[in-house]
Amino acid sequence: MTLFLTSLACLPSLSAVHAQEAPRRFAVVVGVSQAGGSPELALEGAGSDATRVALALREQAGYTDVRIITDAEATKARILQTFQEDLASVVTEQDTLLVYFVGHGVGGDFDDPYLLPYDTDPADVPGTAISVAELGGQLSQWVPAASYAIVTDAAHSGSVGDLALLGPAATSWPDMGASTVLLSASGLGAPAVPGMFSKHFIDAITGGADTSKDGTVSVAELYRYLVIAVPAETAGSQQPAVDGRYDQELPLASGVTYKPLLEQVAVPEQEVVYLTREVQVPGEVVIIRERGGEGGQMLPDFSVEKVKFVIKGVQEPTVTCREQEAIACSGACYITDVMAGPCTVSGYVGEQVVSGSVFIAARGVAGCSYDDSEKKLNCSPPG
Repeated sequence: MTLFLTSLACLPSLSAVHAQEAPRRFAVVVGVSQAGGSPELALEGAGSDATRVALALREQAGYTDVRIITDAEATKARILQTFQEDLASVVTEQDTLLVYFVGHGVGGDFDDPYLLPYDTDPADVPGTAISVAELGGQLSQWVPAASYAIVTDAAHSGSVGDLALLGPAATSWPDMGASTVLLSASGLGAPAVPGMFSKHFIDAITGGADTSKDGTVSVAELYRYLVIAVPAETAGSQQPAVDGRYDQELPLASGVTYKPLLEQVAVPEQEVVYLTREVQVPGEVVIIRERGGEGGQMLPDFSVEKVKFVIKGVQEPTVTCREQEAIACSGACYITDVMAGPCTVSGYVGEQVVSGSVFIAARGVAGCSYDDSEKKLNCSPPG
């Protein structure tokens, strides 16, 4: 059954749309629980996951128009019609379009990925499935939005005959131009636990990721939340991936209330964060346990392009991140190509060595300041 959260009869006229100045958010959410009518292509819960995502976007994340297409209604023709016809006349060059797909995909292992709609014929994937190359290349021509966000939640496991169910990851999409963020539940070929990503996506987009507490959820905030919460609940086996060309501060939700849900997730704390190695800092040796050490957390396997550290209240501050030696950071400094994960910040207050830890998962500014009451550095992550 197809549920339209915004009635077509209530949509504004084309002239009214173009006269409107305030940017809006549109979403198309697709859930395919069983493609091709084949039990082998079943993905239990995909339709209900899509319904929950759609309701969260409409009711809590500030989306004014949410279209949901699930199960038997999620045919190739119906999905493409939504972009080519239904949204083409209502989305303007000021708006944001989010596309969320939960279901199976194939072709990721041959760099020719497809999304599998309900009416896919496994014997004729090119003719009946949705080509990622075609959708990525045509979407901006069909729907003239200012920004695009494409989110895929594919299991990336199993097979049907000669088809390996390796759908598109974030890096599988073609270059869609500026202001496009591509997000996937896991990296290419890496398995994803059904239902896991959508649960955390909903928590994040409805306020859990709003660490700035400004009522919006940016791309950086959303990804930071997911890259912490999803690996923590899957023992590191599932790592969300991101790609595209976009502004880290692009808001993907508005009107949200911050929910401190990440406080319930085990994230690294303090100096002993992770195989063991020693790092010399002024006055002491800091012991750091890298990924794979006893008790260490499985950490993300990607690098962050650039992070600016701003450190206040201490003398001779140093920053030590994964797989990097300690660097001096007098007040403010930049670290480039840093592996995502915890960074240890140390310095002096008088003759006393104080330190803190901050988890880096996105480009931006990490701030640390000395807390005299706790006698330590308190640090906030980028985003």
